[in-house]
Amino acid sequence: MALFASSLSQHPNSIEATGEVIGTILESINTKISLALIFVTKMNSGWKAHDFSSAL
Repeated sequence: MALFASSLSQHPNSIEATGEVIGTILESINTKISLALIFVTKMNSGWKAHDFSSAL
């Protein structure tokens, strides 16, 4: 059985937004995440990949 969840953050800091979204999803599905797809808007277009990976 595939579980899925989605979340949205409007936090201006990319690292904080990532943590907020993943935390919400973890609380929602209450199991280990094997795949996370992160979509970034223009607001956070200056992000660096290691910023997101360190937040996870």
